[in-house]
Amino acid sequence: MTATRFRSQPVVARRGLDTLIPFALFVWWLLAMKVLPFPGSQSFLAPDRLNDVTSSIRGGSLREQTVSIIFGLLGLLCARSALENWRRHRPAALRWLLVYGLWAGLSLLWTTDTSLSFRRFGEFGLLVMGSVGLGLGFYRYRPDGRRRLVGHLIVAGAVAMGVVWIPAVVRSELAIFDPSWALRSVGEGHTVGFPVAIAMLAALHSRFSSLRFRLLAGRRAHTLFVLFGFFTLLALRKRGLFAVVVVLAILVVFLLLGGRGRKRSGAQLVLAGALAVLLVALTGSDPTAAFIEIAARGQDPTEVASLSGRLPLWEELVGTYLNQEPVRGWGFGAFWSPARLFGVWDAVGWPAVSAHNGYLDEMLATGIPGALAMTAIWASGLWQSLRAGRRERDGLALLAAAVAALYLAMNLITSLNQNYESYPFLVGLTLFGVVDYRRRP
Repeated sequence: MTATRFRSQPVVARRGLDTLIPFALFVWWLLAMKVLPFPGSQSFLAPDRLNDVTSSIRGGSLREQTVSIIFGLLGLLCARSALENWRRHRPAALRWLLVYGLWAGLSLLWTTDTSLSFRRFGEFGLLVMGSVGLGLGFYRYRPDGRRRLVGHLIVAGAVAMGVVWIPAVVRSELAIFDPSWALRSVGEGHTVGFPVAIAMLAALHSRFSSLRFRLLAGRRAHTLFVLFGFFTLLALRKRGLFAVVVVLAILVVFLLLGGRGRKRSGAQLVLAGALAVLLVALTGSDPTAAFIEIAARGQDPTEVASLSGRLPLWEELVGTYLNQEPVRGWGFGAFWSPARLFGVWDAVGWPAVSAHNGYLDEMLATGIPGALAMTAIWASGLWQSLRAGRRERDGLALLAAAVAALYLAMNLITSLNQNYESYPFLVGLTLFGVVDYRRRP
């Protein structure tokens, strides 16, 4: 990218904006991770933070709306540059995103909960504007945009790890060698687990590419960061995060196949070390039994066979609700309204607040067409990123493919669809805007 091309982007090149956006993103992330205080919510250091349901309900919604607005405004600052770049660069994933947005908007006409759907669709619009605006309008055509993006992903993961480790150290609650001990996270394991997983992938990309981020000065620092990330995922002891670890191990293998010669040998060493930590943490006299015991976390191991109650939940949702509205759905963001929430709870016997399957949640909200369009976003992004990574030897494209694969895989056991403030959704759209999918001469 030439300096002239960069200066031709008047919004991005405006003096001070390249400093304002990274600073604002850092503050936004501290607010999203509940590090910064917020009216009606507790500090992440509060010992009873996770059990204060009243505080969570009263302050959490306002915090989430504030986070969405800030992120959308950051994308709006780059809107002019993003629109100019969109004319030259239209990734298939973002075109499918436009199709999905149109169908989701149409669902507002038949939604069963108008206020909830309009509020959720507004938040969705803000988050998409933030991701696409930052990807196309800030990171893509900055001379150091790729390095900055990778660095920001690493910082986000480091903050996420600090959010769970610092309270444990401050309250002297470390019991690493106790099988019943678990490192608690901010509300839910995925809140911390996904930023850590993606930061590990970004650190591996940084280690084996020409990009260097000063937080991790050398290759040894990158390796230690990845290993500590694996340890953090294991210490969270969230059942879903064990799947993240397994999927992540596969993605690590794929991501590092971009290296050759000595780089590939180093990649295999890093992967072997990380998997050794995983194996030591899980194995005992019977590795399979140890894995099931840890995953069950003191509950009846037979629950693992029903995927922690997911199978009865899926049967109820498909048989009772999806069959009623398979094409249109119940409206964008409208299915899990109070009108149906308690009925589902009574039927399955536990307080489910999502389908724990993103594809099913999407079908319940926007029908089969919406689910197909949403899946097409990530499938096309994965395919184009794979092609660009192999054809152009583009490590950032492989990173985008890894995030897309993580998103598609994790939606099988958790609901990232219809949960658009989730970290993989925001990072994936940003990466799709940054990677150059055009064939070079």
